[in-house]
Parts: sequence; C-alpha cells; structure tokens
Amino acid sequence: MKLMRTAKRILEKLESHGYEAYMVGGCVRDFLLKLPVQDIDICTSARPEQVMNMFERTVPTGLKHGTVTVVEAGIPFEVTTFRTEQGYSDYRRPDWVHFVDSLRQDLSRRDFTINAMAMDRFGRIYDYFDGQRDLKRKVIRTVGEPEDRFEEDALRMFRAVHFSGQLGFSVEPEVLNAIQNQRQLLEKVARERITQEFQKLMQAPFVEHGLRTLISSRIATDIPPFCYIQEGLNEASRYSMQGLTEPERWALLLCHVPGEHRMQFLRGLRLTKKFVKKVKRLLDILDSYESIVQAEQIPAYDLICLGEEDAVSLLKLNQLRFTQSLDINVEQQVKAVLKQLPIRHPQELCVNGKDLQTFLNRPPGPWIQKALNRLAKAVVEGKVANDPEQIRAYVMEDEHDE
Repeated sequence: MKLMRTAKRILEKLESHGYEAYMVGGCVRDFLLKLPVQDIDICTSARPEQVMNMFERTVPTGLKHGTVTVVEAGIPFEVTTFRTEQGYSDYRRPDWVHFVDSLRQDLSRRDFTINAMAMDRFGRIYDYFDGQRDLKRKVIRTVGEPEDRFEEDALRMFRAVHFSGQLGFSVEPEVLNAIQNQRQLLEKVARERITQEFQKLMQAPFVEHGLRTLISSRIATDIPPFCYIQEGLNEASRYSMQGLTEPERWALLLCHVPGEHRMQFLRGLRLTKKFVKKVKRLLDILDSYESIVQAEQIPAYDLICLGEEDAVSLLKLNQLRFTQSLDINVEQQVKAVLKQLPIRHPQELCVNGKDLQTFLNRPPGPWIQKALNRLAKAVVEGKVANDPEQIRAYVMEDEHDE
C-alpha cells in the first residue's frame, strides 16, 4: 500500500536524524480494525523547524500548534510535534501548546482511547490507555475524565456520536452521561464544525446506530438545530440506511419532520445550496408520491418527469418506510419500465417550441412549455406517436377543438 509505505519512509527519515516518530490516531485505529486507511497522521519528537529542514516539500500548516504538512510522493502527511495543551477558553482550541519529548504525554491529550494509539514503522503498537481493549469491546471511551475532555473541546461530544455511527460502537455510559450533562457547551462551537461531524455521521456505515446515540445523548432535546428534528431522528433510527445515498439518507431523516421544522434544521446547518436543493426535491417527491413502492405504480408521464435517478430514490425510500426492506433490483425495475415508453424524458419529443409556433402561427409565450408538457403526456400515454407529422396533426386538431 503506497500510503503506508510512504509514511514509513517519513518515519525512517525522522529516526535517522535522531528523533522519535510514529503513525498516530485514526490511522492506527483503522489499521487494527482492518478498515481502509484513508490518511496517516504522524507525531514526532522533532520540532516544526527541524521537520521543515529535513524534507524537501513542506507546508507550515499550523506551526503554532506544531504541525507541518510534509508532501512525499505526492501525498500530504500532517507531522506534529509531541505536545501538551493548556487552557481552553473557547471550549474548542488550546490557549497554550507546549512541546514535549514524551509520546505518552502527547497521546494523553487526545479525545478517545481508540484514537490515542501510536504505531512505529515496524508495526509495534503503543497503547497506554487500553485503546485495543476498547476496540475489542466496541466501546467509545475518553482518555481520562470525560468532563475534562469535553470542557477542553466541546466538539468531542459530537465526535463521540459520529464515531458511534462510523464504527457501530457504543458510547461508554459514563461518557454518555457526561455528554447529557455538558451538551449545552456545544452552543459555543462554530456551527460549521458541528455540520461537518453530522455530515460524517450521515455518511457512516452504521448511521442508524449513531442516530440512536444522538437521541440518547439528549443533544437533540434542546440544542439547535437538532431540536427541530426529534421526530425524524426517532423514525430514521429504526431503518438500516445501507444502500442509500447521502441525499436519500437526509430525506429519510426529514420526511417525518413537519415542513417548517425541516427548513429550520437545514438553514441551521452550513450546507451547500446544491445539496439542500437536492434534499428538498426528494422531500417534495416523497410528499407527492407517499404510497408508491413499485415502478409500475408511477404514472408514465410522472415517471419521465421525475427521471430515472429520482424515481429510484422515491422507490428506495418508500420501500424502507412502508415495507422495512429494500429491493436491490429497484434500479433495474425503473429502467425496464422506462424502456417500454416511447420517450424517457420530455426533451425527447421530436418537436420543439419553434415547431409549435410554426404549426399554429403563434408568437412565443408561456403557452409553449405548457403545450410541450401536454404533448409529452399524450405521447407516453399512447394518444399520439412521437412523429413530427402525427404530432402536427394532433396539435392542429387540439387547437381546433379549443
């Protein structure tokens, strides 16, 4: 694996200059769980300026906090000096960082035991806080007292929820109790950071498990904007969301929430307009076709207006809601129904607006789009063939009847 080989070369180079160096955090956790390792962070006894002098391509990402990004073989690695932290006046970032020479001291400042392990280039694991035991127990537990960890960085409370959904782990009762008691601190955290953690949760393999943790943590009881979607959380946490895209997961979460609360929630998070538009479209579709669970049940004209992607989403979500199961062949079913239709999209009509103006000798106006929609409906319903001459005759007759 190129990522791991390259990381080991960085460790070897740091060690050749007399410094300690280890892979650390999430990459070690995922390696032990035999999950794909997406990126690797490195901690070292070398100071930032020493790291920058040692490697050809570096970026001073966060020198104040001891972090330098080393780019090796085109891959960025965050290399951070062993450090301790003090003072968290904003409940998010340390007021002071002190560089140290001890790996154990560095690991002791981290959030959860499963993220507080290090590994050297030979694969030896350094685990001072029983992270490996917690991996086996499938438990999320803080390094030290949870109240202290959450006062240092309140976002860690939401990270516990996110990891619950990412790994399918339970939050240790003592940690969950601390979140319940300290959840108001989340109001001091930038909304963008909370949005990022919630998005990670909604992308996670065990999202429904994470949603149940969010409910039991009481964060959704009174912390905006989650307090607006308690009904949705309760309902969505009942379903397995494997097989759903991220917008489909959000739509499943929000379809059980009253309309005004949906928007309060979406506006309360820092989401892209494109993503919000997609989720709102799915919600509108679900509201319009609540009882449909099979492709054949969708009226032909409605199907071509929805399009294949949205029709598949509709069926997947309704199948989960009303049958508690997901047909793995739903996409093929939609394709099969569309294949039987003379056109698969209104734009496949063999005439356009200019043709209609010519047929009827009328000036342009809003009537054109309405007429094209009526024609597409007539074609898919078999009232007229998708042929220019037949459509011309149909349009002229229709005009005459009016």
